[in-house]
Amino acid sequence: MNGLLPDIRCAVRQLHKSPSFLVVVVLSLALGIAANSTIFSGLNAALYRPMPYQHPERLVAIWETEPSHPEATQAPIPTAKSSWVPLGRGGGRAAKAGWYG
Repeated sequence: MNGLLPDIRCAVRQLHKSPSFLVVVVLSLALGIAANSTIFSGLNAALYRPMPYQHPERLVAIWETEPSHPEATQAPIPTAKSSWVPLGRGGGRAAKAGWYG
């Protein structure tokens, strides 16, 4: 601790002598902290929190293809839900989480 206090005093004196450098330092710290918290919030919501479903491993994505172009997929039309052929025997329920196109 004996060596830290004089170093802090010297740093404060130097920052007080050049206010423009002080502004750059404060803005750089603020920008870095804001970017860090923004990235963490996005990752926390997308990756770290559990999904709000009882069995998230059973979720599936449904895509439609045309027989002439099987490699091209597209999001299904929401009104065509009644024409889907049930593919599984799970007897699960369907819920609309979002339509991605």
